[in-house]
Amino acid sequence: MKLSGVASLTCVFAACTSALFIENGEAIDSYLQRREALDAYLHARAAWALESEQFPWLAERAQGATVSITNSVPSTVTCVGSGYKYTSSAIKQSIEEAVDHVTAKTTVGKAKYPHIYNGLDPEVSFPACPDKNNRYEFPVQRGSVYKGLDPETDRIVFQYRSRSSAIYCGIMTHARAAKPGAFVMCK
Repeated sequence: MKLSGVASLTCVFAACTSALFIENGEAIDSYLQRREALDAYLHARAAWALESEQFPWLAERAQGATVSITNSVPSTVTCVGSGYKYTSSAIKQSIEEAVDHVTAKTTVGKAKYPHIYNGLDPEVSFPACPDKNNRYEFPVQRGSVYKGLDPETDRIVFQYRSRSSAIYCGIMTHARAAKPGAFVMCK
């Protein structure tokens, strides 16, 4: 239903049963018609707010904008324990996805990724990111960006700077770690 005008925008936050909606120049007076018109209006408003007000970087990302990643990302990183190799493209895509989540204050999966990496693993060090503040871990996977299912064993670590900037720290894996839940470095 195309909505050409709304007589009272306050109905978005208050009861809408008495609001006057205008479609194609005619008043809508049935409750069902008003409800459909309001739903259409709210859906369009929510989509606009999502793209332009609350999360402008999503629209930027859709238009090809990228996250500026400080520290050079290697052409490939191999996690010996898992046997997986990650290209610089896969690494960058994972960082961009994770940065979008940190910026939006959202997470995915049971372990709520991305989450702060506390750096307690003695086998793991990130000389490119000595500052432990704003250091996050996020699953990195072959062939796709992590969307919340099985995180597998490998994690990218990055330092969040802003919605358009991050520092690449490195990749670590649970595979072949000395203790369950511990990590070792990928190279």
